[in-house]
Amino acid sequence: MQLLPSTPDLNNLKEDFQILISRIIVKHLKEYSGQSKHIQWHIQHQYSKEISSKSNVVPLGVLFYNETKVDEMCSIMESLQQYVPVKPCAVTETLPNGEDFTYDDFLAHPILLRGDLLTVLRAKGAQLLRSNHENAIDCLDGLLPFAEDWHTRQSLLKAMWKFLFASTSLADQGTLSQIKNLLHRTAVPSDPADNMKGSEDFLLMVLHAHVIAAAKVILSSAQVSTATELAKLIVDRFVTINLTSNVLRDRSSSSCSTATSTESVDGVHLYAKELLSLGLLWHAYHDSVKEGDGDRVLRYWKFLLLVFKVSQCHHYSKEAVRLLLNDLYILSPRQRAQLRWSRFVNTRSQLGCNIAGDLHMEHIIRRIKTVLRNMGPNITNSTIEQAAKSIGMINHVCTVFEHEMARKPISGNHSYPSFEKDFEIVLKVLEDKQVFHQQPGRTHLAIKLGKGLLEKIDLSVLKEWLKKKTREILPNCNIKTS
Repeated sequence: MQLLPSTPDLNNLKEDFQILISRIIVKHLKEYSGQSKHIQWHIQHQYSKEISSKSNVVPLGVLFYNETKVDEMCSIMESLQQYVPVKPCAVTETLPNGEDFTYDDFLAHPILLRGDLLTVLRAKGAQLLRSNHENAIDCLDGLLPFAEDWHTRQSLLKAMWKFLFASTSLADQGTLSQIKNLLHRTAVPSDPADNMKGSEDFLLMVLHAHVIAAAKVILSSAQVSTATELAKLIVDRFVTINLTSNVLRDRSSSSCSTATSTESVDGVHLYAKELLSLGLLWHAYHDSVKEGDGDRVLRYWKFLLLVFKVSQCHHYSKEAVRLLLNDLYILSPRQRAQLRWSRFVNTRSQLGCNIAGDLHMEHIIRRIKTVLRNMGPNITNSTIEQAAKSIGMINHVCTVFEHEMARKPISGNHSYPSFEKDFEIVLKVLEDKQVFHQQPGRTHLAIKLGKGLLEKIDLSVLKEWLKKKTREILPNCNIKTS
């Protein structure tokens, strides 16, 4: 079943992990710092040149509707559908009595409608409500709703926090909660959605510390000449995303191996490997968006499908199935290319400076709110609409003014302060705890892991669930599984 990660997908994922790990190694280990010019700092793809140019974003204004109401969501989609290319056509159908009936319809060239998953679900609900209308325009068939990547990355963080973060684990050295308390990172919430930036900064620093701790364990017993070779050893030894061996197994055929003794499991070691593996998956997904690599993003969605399914993120796991089925079987080649390559916005005309479309929309909304706050009592529907349509020019004027006044321009990216001091503290905790040394019988008090996150998946149950969801989306398909 092509919805699941294949062996080539896993090999490509490991290669991406090795590139990301090698970047961390040359940054923190002095003996490898001279190899930075040999490290691949940007993973190239077929459209790297085109997607590194600045995006031309045209704001369409503001619609005074509430998308939480179904009828107003239909009005929103009607307003957006005016941008869908359509062509009048005549449709002939044969009635049960044998007569031919001809009526006027429209042939629409559907375009993508992107947003967070809640918006996608509301758009699909509006289309379902209109599904019995007479023509394609009234049925809202000109819009194809799909989830964007920034909110998806937020849900991935939530799944990781659900598995690895517990407020009761303050005494368990090496856990996310204990490290947060040790560093006084009060901005890191128990729900990453409350402070996405603080959560990602914290996870990135902890991930760097885990990579270097794993590297020092390997270097203590072997001499490795290059950072690339060291990165490969870290992936082979400590990354737990290994779908060809112990993950996604059919439990009905391996009943003798399921009863693993808890005394033989090193829960501390397993926690560190899980944090490293899931952290690298998050880091790779984030990097693919920054590079504007649609092929990598869709490949990572196969792994996200597994993470969302096992962590009970039901709506996102269903959306992953729908996205992959559309990419593989439903969309035309042109729509498939749009799905893969129109997901990003580049605001700086530089390589590796792309952001997800929904994140750029958040930036636009923030700028509009700033403009509206300065209007005072002059806020009306017409002034709000004018401000929304002119926000692109407002950004341009502000940029030119700041340049001519020799002021530092407002960057489209968040700044990343140096975390070397916190990094050294976390690294010492991991080394003192020896989290990457196998010591059977160890366990954290609050987070007791008997197996990895993906090891919880039952392949037979997963296949049945995939077949059920596939039949809902493609009711006439013949599904075969190996």
